[in-house]
Amino acid sequence: MKVSLSYLKKALEIEVYTLHDKMNIASTHLNICAIFSSLTQHKEAIKHARIALDLLKSEKNACMLEMASDKSEEARSMASEKYKNIITTMIMGYFNYGTELEHAKEFGNSLKALTEGFELASRELGTDHSLTHSLQKGVQSLMEKKKVERVGEGNKFS
Repeated sequence: MKVSLSYLKKALEIEVYTLHDKMNIASTHLNICAIFSSLTQHKEAIKHARIALDLLKSEKNACMLEMASDKSEEARSMASEKYKNIITTMIMGYFNYGTELEHAKEFGNSLKALTEGFELASRELGTDHSLTHSLQKGVQSLMEKKKVERVGEGNKFS
């Protein structure tokens, strides 16, 4: 895993300095997040998931401007396809971010991230999509834990 992490960090350096493609850079950050998670370094995983989401939000806004422009039908179609990829990656990012926050015992922030991802997935992919279901299960699981915490030793979800 550590070898994979070092190669991903090198790839990220190259992408940042040469590609300037926020989508690729965000995807690399999500891959780094996954590696840190498997190494149980959840605080580091959280950082990379957050960076990925910030990059994807910026890219989403730029893509929306492209789709609304007076460009050719082909250019708008390409922007629309790019938008779908950004949204799907964002939804996965919210899932990863929320899961890592849960591992770090940041339950309130985890619930917020999973809820944001669920709302985005419901709106953009529909309620029958597998990513929507995964996020919904995560939200429900945290809500159940929240109920147990209130009955138990107090609310750790603040």
